[in-house]
Amino acid sequence: MVIPFQTSNQLSYDFDDKLKNKIKLKQKKLKKYQRKLARQKKGSTSRNKTKTKIAKIHSKISNTRHDFCHKVSHSIVNSDAKIFAVEDLKLKNMTKSPMPKQDVSGKYLPNMRKAKAGLNRELLSKGLAKTIEFLEYKAKKYGKLVVKVSPHYSSQECANCGHTHADNRKTQDNFLCLLCGNHDNADINAAKIIAKRGVQFLLSKPKAKTRTRLGTSRSKAGRGISKTKLEQSNPLIPMTSEARSL
Repeated sequence: MVIPFQTSNQLSYDFDDKLKNKIKLKQKKLKKYQRKLARQKKGSTSRNKTKTKIAKIHSKISNTRHDFCHKVSHSIVNSDAKIFAVEDLKLKNMTKSPMPKQDVSGKYLPNMRKAKAGLNRELLSKGLAKTIEFLEYKAKKYGKLVVKVSPHYSSQECANCGHTHADNRKTQDNFLCLLCGNHDNADINAAKIIAKRGVQFLLSKPKAKTRTRLGTSRSKAGRGISKTKLEQSNPLIPMTSEARSL
């Protein structure tokens, strides 16, 4: 099961069945009008009407997803946590189309373009970047902090002992550490890793003048905060299983 947003304290956020069906129906309707548009004469009145209908459907789908992002970010920022650690995802790079591949004779090889296109749609449809953006400005409003940490190998590292290996996660849902035997949901394990990295980020260079995206310096964020208090703040990892599989 794909979890769009998973926290280290085992809270998960996903589209409910009603929202999923709503988006699915609108996407089906969208494809119908797109096929109709392809058959219509350019510049005709009927074609312009179809284009207007397509634009309205796109707008409704976008509004539905934005509403979900607002609800998730609102729920998170209104929790007892004061600090939220999130993966610093480069979605623009993650959703690039694969480059063409050629063999020595110049013949083009399969590059999984269609599969990558489907994965890109899934990544973008979750509203990861938008939810983090909403979380940042809402956290700032309530005097809370959002820090971004490296996502590298978060799906392979064990939250219990720190052992990192690709075979720790043999399936999308299950995590089993080959060293200590720690077994957990893969998303929850990765969330705990990001939480730890968030704590390490704040404690690493407390006197640094580097400012976060929220305008709070590391020195202000880390000064007077013990490691125990930071760990109790339940930092968050908004992340999808698809993204971690890259």
